[in-house]
Amino acid sequence: MYTFNKMWSVVTSEEATAKIEEQCKEITGEPQNLEEQAISLVGRDIYEKLIKGYTEKQWGRDCKELPSFIIERLLVRLTFDNNYFNVLYQGIPVGGYTKMIANLLDGIEVRLNTDY
Repeated sequence: MYTFNKMWSVVTSEEATAKIEEQCKEITGEPQNLEEQAISLVGRDIYEKLIKGYTEKQWGRDCKELPSFIIERLLVRLTFDNNYFNVLYQGIPVGGYTKMIANLLDGIEVRLNTDY
């Protein structure tokens, strides 16, 4: 919701849903590519600001050249909860993942670039 609030100044999930649904009407019929699929799911604003550049960089191709099925499961969360997962407890290891792995490997002989 923070993203929708910044983009459109909406404050409720109902307002955000209405804005998305309004923009989704741009695509009529069956989406023929990833761009059309994304717009039919989340509208042009979200597609252009959050999906297009990322997707084209990831795939190295224009979104119009990519099949629609790639983005069929696009999740839209209409909540001010910033957590990534819908679970009660989540977090990042204190000191980061590098420190966590280093602690896990403490006392273990690690061999890199070894032919077995």
